[in-house]
Amino acid sequence: MISIIICSANKQYLIAVKESIAKTIGCEYEILAYDNAKGERGICEVYNQSAAEARYNVLCFMHEDIAYKTQDWGKIILRVFSENPSLGLLGIAGGDYKSLAPSSWFNFGDSEGFRGKYYLNLLQGKELRKEIRNPNKEKLSKVACLDGVWLCTTKEVFSKVKFDETMLKGFHGYDIDYSLAVNNIEMGVFVTHEILLHHFSEGKYDKSWFTSIKQIHNKWSYILPINYANLSSDEIFILEKRMFRQFFIKYLDDGYSKKEMIEILISSKRSRVMTLNLFIKVLFSILKFHKKSKPPII
Repeated sequence: MISIIICSANKQYLIAVKESIAKTIGCEYEILAYDNAKGERGICEVYNQSAAEARYNVLCFMHEDIAYKTQDWGKIILRVFSENPSLGLLGIAGGDYKSLAPSSWFNFGDSEGFRGKYYLNLLQGKELRKEIRNPNKEKLSKVACLDGVWLCTTKEVFSKVKFDETMLKGFHGYDIDYSLAVNNIEMGVFVTHEILLHHFSEGKYDKSWFTSIKQIHNKWSYILPINYANLSSDEIFILEKRMFRQFFIKYLDDGYSKKEMIEILISSKRSRVMTLNLFIKVLFSILKFHKKSKPPII
């Protein structure tokens, strides 16, 4: 039995996903859909309230712009949680390394030579682009962080870890924050390769995303990085240096201040991997940055 929780912003999407659930879930369920079309409440607040009202032990938080491609996926969820008592959070997209450098769950960007993996089991966008990545041919892949399009946990885990509605008032970062919180209580975070979804839209990396990621970084830098990719200390040093530089250069070029970047770097000193050498190298890359000139509009 599963309680499905949706923070709804589009009535037509909600109608469609309810039909998809009814046709495919294969077990007893309830849907708690909160109408948040005006965006008056943050997704963390909506999720926490709805979870408190849920009747069933398994909680499934999902976006409404999805369709299910797997029959009896509800039975799969119940079996996976039953067979894996240390499982804390289940999703369909995640990465096995979460950097100290601020990032999304898909965090290694263009870093050359990175050995970490990311795992996906969905169809993306209107063109039904296949995003199916299971390099180890597993049913479950252990990860550091999950994408929030679809997250499942239990009431037992939720009693220990809730969404941080005090810090995160909007609609970004809740998935990374919750993944890190579950990791922090030493429960497993996994991607399932047995359930396939079609997700109609993609995320936006705007100013509100930047603000949320900065807050999450300040909160969790002391436990980062989370390294299920088994990278060596030398590999981590190289990766983090590249990722910090990528992050800072992108946002400096977008008009954010050097002061903001240095504040992020200073908060990173709580991490065990932020050595003096790494700190100086990244700081120097911030200080010497010059904004790229934009071509004139003709």
